[in-house]
Amino acid sequence: MPMFPTAHRLLTNFLTAYFALCPHYRMMVLLGSLLLFGMTSNAMAENQSEFSNRIGAYEDELNYAAILAEGEALIKTNPNDARGWYLKGRSLGQLVRLKEAAIALEKSVEIYPHNYYSWIDLGRAYKRDHQPEKAIL
Repeated sequence: MPMFPTAHRLLTNFLTAYFALCPHYRMMVLLGSLLLFGMTSNAMAENQSEFSNRIGAYEDELNYAAILAEGEALIKTNPNDARGWYLKGRSLGQLVRLKEAAIALEKSVEIYPHNYYSWIDLGRAYKRDHQPEKAIL
């Protein structure tokens, strides 16, 4: 049970309504998350804009396997790259591999706890995996 159930319910209702009205939510979340992380890995010699555009194109195509591959490439180069763990977790969640998604997203928030997109996707993975008690801090 959340510490402030009324505030939690209001926030949940607001976010649900906001995301329902926003047709490009998936793209905004993914690109916003990448901007929050910034360039954290030497694996990407290209600039942030090119990388974000490529990931955004994969997202538009619903090509989560390609996003997963990008995340795993970042992790292989730098196991402490929170962005790589986020991409891996987010794509695994979309592929309904929820336990694996939760593990990757837990690693992302462990490395960089300030990215609220990682927290949101972690909560969703728990909820979809029928573990709502873990989704509430």
